Amino acid sequence: MPRSVPCLAAWLALSACSRPSRAPDPQIVQVEEVSPRVVVRTARPTARPPERNPQPTELAAIVRQAFADRDGATLARWASAEGVRFTPYAWVSPEGDVELQSEELRGAFDDPQVRTWGSFDGSGRPIELTFAAYVDRFVTPKRFVPGHDPQITQHAAETPGRLGSGNTMSNLPEIYPDAQWIEFYVPGIDPKYGGMDWARLALVFVFESGTQKLRAVVHDEWTI
Repeated sequence: MPRSVPCLAAWLALSACSRPSRAPDPQIVQVEEVSPRVVVRTARPTARPPERNPQPTELAAIVRQAFADRDGATLARWASAEGVRFTPYAWVSPEGDVELQSEELRGAFDDPQVRTWGSFDGSGRPIELTFAAYVDRFVTPKRFVPGHDPQITQHAAETPGRLGSGNTMSNLPEIYPDAQWIEFYVPGIDPKYGGMDWARLALVFVFESGTQKLRAVVHDEWTI
């Protein structure tokens, strides 16, 4: 055999070793591109669902608890843009009742300012109290604080109703014609008063900016 044949074989073997390797199978490349590592890197976080607006009965429970806890920040959060009016007896007096704005409510429990909230029934003396003292007397006496069980009803201007009645008429439906209110009613419990020691607290809500807001706090009890 000629000597050139072995040389040719050696040359072919050397060429095979130095030849570039075959490109990867396209299917294998595709599997690598959709690997879990890539998917995790491009995933977006799930958005939180929007907070559900409370119904009047739910908001009344929140507000009632905020008064009991002396939580001005919560009262400020749910206050109407027009402010919150405080009425010590059934007859609402837009000119005479105290009305506090949201920012005033935020620090109201620590506010030493004495305001005139109206007149005490019977004596006619002015109700001169700090906000905290007014709340203790007309909003959160023991029978209205959470843990006690008053009768709770929901009303609107077209079907007002009223639990308990004295010599003072209620004009709440006329003053707040577009409102809803939740009443906490405690019937008389002391026999010596013949049922006249009943009490009622109405939390009045108006619809603003897509949710209910606290517009007024109306206290009611037997009056002379």
